[in-house]
Amino acid sequence: MEKTFFNTLIVVCSLSLTIFLFDCTIDSNAFGAENEMFQIPEKYLSQTPEWEKCEFDETKKRWRKAECAEITVPLHWDNPEGETMTIHVKRLRALLKATKQMWWLEGGPGYAGTTQLPGSMQEIARLDWKTDLYTLDHRGTGYSNRLGCPEQETDNSERGIWITPSEGDACIEHLEANYNLDAFTVTQAAKDVGFLVELLKEEEKEIFVYGRSYGAYWGHRFAQIFSNQADGIILDGIVPSVIKFEQSEILGNDVAEDLLNICKEDDFCKSKMGNDPWGKANDILKKFQDGHCPELVENELTPYIFQRLAFNMQYSWDLRILLPVIYYRIDRCSEEDVSAFKHFWNFLLSMHPLTSRNYSDALFYHIVLSELLSDDPMPSDVMKEIDASLLITGHLTADYVLPLWEMGWPTYETDEYHHNWAPKNVPILMIHGTLDHRIPINSTSIVRENLNGSNQYFIEVPNAPHQVMSESPVKNIFAPSCGVQVVLDYMEDPLAKPDTSCFDNIKSIDFRGNPLLALVLFGTWNLWE
Repeated sequence: MEKTFFNTLIVVCSLSLTIFLFDCTIDSNAFGAENEMFQIPEKYLSQTPEWEKCEFDETKKRWRKAECAEITVPLHWDNPEGETMTIHVKRLRALLKATKQMWWLEGGPGYAGTTQLPGSMQEIARLDWKTDLYTLDHRGTGYSNRLGCPEQETDNSERGIWITPSEGDACIEHLEANYNLDAFTVTQAAKDVGFLVELLKEEEKEIFVYGRSYGAYWGHRFAQIFSNQADGIILDGIVPSVIKFEQSEILGNDVAEDLLNICKEDDFCKSKMGNDPWGKANDILKKFQDGHCPELVENELTPYIFQRLAFNMQYSWDLRILLPVIYYRIDRCSEEDVSAFKHFWNFLLSMHPLTSRNYSDALFYHIVLSELLSDDPMPSDVMKEIDASLLITGHLTADYVLPLWEMGWPTYETDEYHHNWAPKNVPILMIHGTLDHRIPINSTSIVRENLNGSNQYFIEVPNAPHQVMSESPVKNIFAPSCGVQVVLDYMEDPLAKPDTSCFDNIKSIDFRGNPLLALVLFGTWNLWE
């Protein structure tokens, strides 16, 4: 049951696992201002892709048709005469004569852009009729030579498609026997993007590259290597070049405190949680861990589950208000509260991800453990002690990332782009939410220090969570999100600071919640009662 819980949370909350956190300063010109575009061998640029009709959004097959192609790339870009593989690319042509191309890079690492991104891309397609939209499956995901461990990813395995430490040894053995793992790196994937943009560019069409979460990390690597190729690069969820993955959930917990401090200033929420919502919620968690409300545990709704539930709800503008609701109901623990949580649990279990099989947990660990950990990460047993005390936590680092690191998951050597920055002359828009629990806003100072060229703009979006484009609604329910408005304005003139007047119309955080949402999640018309 826990396995299914993890799977459905990813669907409900648009989980994007990678977290970027920073702790040192590096000269932004150490590798940057003078770099030249990577030279792509002519044999690959002479390809003529064969486009075939395909579903744009596999979850909504009645929507517009797209085109898909398999395009050949070298397994290693530094050995173009060696083995090859194919990258799966999807495009949606503009309704009118196109003046732009927009390339979308998905996060994770591990998610496949061609199946995961179309739902988000539709908003741009509806609003901008003069932009061709492109996306691809990162090498090692989806239809681009997906890294996988079949016996460890069956529906009956410990966590289904998600790989656990107890499955690690067998998975490692399979990966090393069947793949050249040194080919599946951030830099190789960034060179794929630069090659595809070069191959598919069209005369008089501006080029924009958008990356969200890990896709922003990937997009930043593209900016380092192909500094003169795109007219503008958009990073949604700021990309650092120096990170400490193992600190991520600890710092994300601080954002939960920020949210509960907003609750403290809200008369309604304060009436439920008192003058110190943060302290009260932590006291309730400790009480729950010590045996309070055993009826929930009897139904497999443990403190561990609620910590993760509260964590993953933070991805959504509307669902994150469940943080105080969850602990308020646990504290009261009435028969109605237990029933409401069982209803919520059954709703989660009824969700069936349609595209998750294209995700690669193996690629996730391969990149995270190679590039995103600090040089000397804390031991997993130390992290587990800390993890138990956190009000919200995904339990990812303590239970999966660090144990697999300690057991010797294979990694690759980083290169000259790692721990360095894109040149200051690259036009870059960075949009970041002030309540992003995956990449806390107070951890982004190093980005501002190093990506501060005359055409590099860092935009803080008030109260937005992770992935601003999709999670920054405005008061007018018929208008596009504030993040979408900022991005579309930027694409009109990437050399000018975009219009942020939509900040004045961003939807407020309503702790009362929507009655229809309450009915779906809890089977009641009220989230709290």
